[in-house]
Amino acid sequence: MWTMGNLLMLIGGYLLLYVGGLYADEQYNLWAADGSSSIPLPSAAFVAPTPSPVAAQPTVTRAAPSVAPAAPLPVPNARADVAPHERLHIQLNNPSDSRELSSSVPQAAHHWGDSTITRISIPDIQLDRKVQQVGWHLEEQNGVQVAVWDVPKYAVGHNQDTANPGEPGNIVLTGHSGGSAYPFNYLYEVLVGSKVLIWTNDQQFSYTVSDRVIVDEQGPTVTDAQRRENARYIEETPNEQITMVTCWPLNGPLKFTQRMILHAMPDHAASTPLPQGSPQTP
Repeated sequence: MWTMGNLLMLIGGYLLLYVGGLYADEQYNLWAADGSSSIPLPSAAFVAPTPSPVAAQPTVTRAAPSVAPAAPLPVPNARADVAPHERLHIQLNNPSDSRELSSSVPQAAHHWGDSTITRISIPDIQLDRKVQQVGWHLEEQNGVQVAVWDVPKYAVGHNQDTANPGEPGNIVLTGHSGGSAYPFNYLYEVLVGSKVLIWTNDQQFSYTVSDRVIVDEQGPTVTDAQRRENARYIEETPNEQITMVTCWPLNGPLKFTQRMILHAMPDHAASTPLPQGSPQTP
């Protein structure tokens, strides 16, 4: 009995230290991800591998949200030095795996360079988080090699080789939702007209949310063609805009089977109108 009692106390002490360590680590990382915090973010290897020349040519058409049919957007202006693109295939992933998006191997076609974004704030939902550049890693799914986009757990991710503020292109920002401290938990509450503030070093850029949609990503009625069209939302655009992406809904039988997508246009430029028939809200 004496031996068993000591053993149980030892196990209990170990469990308390383990759980306490996990909690302390989570709190530290959450504080570090706060936009106003001076604590440095933990270093993460969110760097994309060099894609092979064959697999790297993305082009796709924009998805029509499942809630209503929408006319496709025109194909963005292509640069003369960029080859025609293949279609991308996006897939929803479990946020606990620290990833949100996957596609066929992307190409750094537009060579925007490293991310200059350091912080994002959406006052309407009291969001203020740091931003990290994210790349992808290669995996094989159903016999096909795909690129799985990495997403930081508490900060917001800026997809590598998408545009930076002040540049004419698509600024793709991804973040987790569904956890107690995930940055995009309340993205659904952001309405058209809400302000989005972006910092690049010491310069602040202001954007206004122009539209929001929900697209189906998983389920018995979702086809590969629909998923490929969903990829259009994170493709290149001729004008500057922000595209924010997260999983939806946060609970229920359809949990994480859809994707919430918000667009925000720069306040210093006119917003590009959506095509006729596109929904303004989910």
